[in-house]
Amino acid sequence: MATVDPAAQRLFILEYRSRRVLVAPPMHYNELQQSIHRHFPEIPSNHHISYHTRDLQISEGSFVEVSPDVWGIVMPMLRKLEVRSAYPTPSSLPAPLETIEPSTISTPISLSPSTSRSLSIVVLGQTGRRIQLQVFPSHTIDDIKAMVQDSEGIPPDQQEFIWAGRQLMDEWTVGAVGITTGSVIHLIQRLRIGKPVIYLLPPFGRHVEATVKLSLVPEWKFDAVYPVVPVTTSPTGDQTLQWNVEASPDGTLLEKNAGLRVSYLFWEAEAFKAHGEPFSPLPSPTDEQGSFDIEPTFIPNQPHLDPTNSVALDVSKITPYLDTTLKSLGLQTEARTSFITYWLPAFLRHPYIALRFLPQAVYEKAAPLEVSPVPDVTVRVFMLFQGLKEKDAQRMWGTANSTIDWKSVVGLGEQSLADDSLFRVVEWGGMEILQ
Repeated sequence: MATVDPAAQRLFILEYRSRRVLVAPPMHYNELQQSIHRHFPEIPSNHHISYHTRDLQISEGSFVEVSPDVWGIVMPMLRKLEVRSAYPTPSSLPAPLETIEPSTISTPISLSPSTSRSLSIVVLGQTGRRIQLQVFPSHTIDDIKAMVQDSEGIPPDQQEFIWAGRQLMDEWTVGAVGITTGSVIHLIQRLRIGKPVIYLLPPFGRHVEATVKLSLVPEWKFDAVYPVVPVTTSPTGDQTLQWNVEASPDGTLLEKNAGLRVSYLFWEAEAFKAHGEPFSPLPSPTDEQGSFDIEPTFIPNQPHLDPTNSVALDVSKITPYLDTTLKSLGLQTEARTSFITYWLPAFLRHPYIALRFLPQAVYEKAAPLEVSPVPDVTVRVFMLFQGLKEKDAQRMWGTANSTIDWKSVVGLGEQSLADDSLFRVVEWGGMEILQ
């Protein structure tokens, strides 16, 4: 049974952009303000610094700024804060930059000053949602990402902006790029696929030598694998890796290339939601029992949930629901516990959760898995989920099916993962869809 290091309970995580720093709990606001540049020297000295969280139930999954007035009350409830920096108020902003054509931009350019005026721009999300923002010429692209995060809850490191046919760099300023009032910036969202892990369970008392070949279609890319093995990319953009393992009766794996003994094979991937593309046509149920007309594919960079193919639950009911569902899909206690605890922090940011499990045949087309020798039983469990606000859960998801038979949807055969006379392969993973 896992134990908690008592020292870890006295530690705290500060996160600024993609950097995370472990510190003592910042119980006093002024002390943190005085030390923040030591933790993150990259923050400009003239920037206003604020601290945000979405881990409180009252925030309903949206980021809120923690003010000095409630600092002492809130800090004992948190283990992490997001640090944000922004330009000072308009009256103290440096002179903005003149507009130039974006085709001439290579790095931020300092030009002669002009009158500082607020600009009204639109960030166009992949769902067609238009995010209206007021910016100044001296704002950076990174500042705009912080505004989008405040509005939509999408972390800056999961955002990419396209304007005038080119990707905008974080350090570029609005004025230098040439963005003006009425400009529309397209948001491309980076999606992270969380911790798919693969277990190989040999027949009782036997060792099995196996190769595990995993491929990804071009719509997503490997971000991390363990044990580390080479990843090859084909001319068409498909990626492939292969582990060579010896599976022991106790369930552990010896990966021969790396010489490491592990409990499972781990991989993560990322995909980019492209603007202007339709959502993937995922399967929809045809009756109350949850049988599905399976479409030919699942497109990783266009994930989609709707009330016809998903369940919507109060977050307080999510863990028992998942435990029961995963048990019906054949996952043993350790796998169920790992699955739930991995996603639990993301669940708790929202008052309601919509979720679905992909049919294996659909998931297989996006991430083909070949194991040799061929297993007697293969179960691949992949979940899509999305946080819901209370008003959306009631208004838009009130018709969601609450009794879907996920075993039928996933497409499990009659042979059981509990039969230890068989060679079994189990994989679980998931993806959070951010609005």
